[in-house]
Amino acid sequence: MVASFTKGVLLRSLRTALFVIATLALAGCGDVYVHEEFNKLAMNKSDAEVKESLGKPTSIDATNPQHVLWTYYSKTFDVDNQNKRDIKAVVIFEPDPATKTLKAVKVEYQKG
Repeated sequence: MVASFTKGVLLRSLRTALFVIATLALAGCGDVYVHEEFNKLAMNKSDAEVKESLGKPTSIDATNPQHVLWTYYSKTFDVDNQNKRDIKAVVIFEPDPATKTLKAVKVEYQKG
């Protein structure tokens, strides 16, 4: 009787510990996106919309106003690459002829 009670307490404790570890691991991930989700949040959006949905990029290269690059590091992962995080995701903006504002036209991923 004592052995089965101890075993039950141990199993419950183990399950609780695993749940806590999993919760902490997920909480530490922050905003990390699968490629499809990242594309959905960036493509055909203005620079203001991208900043609102994905946050401020790590770096911005606006040396060529016709081809502006926003770089996000470790913010995406690739399901087809064993869920490994990408080194970086680069959102490419070009001026929209209709609105004369920057619009995301492409996203390039550098796999990790």
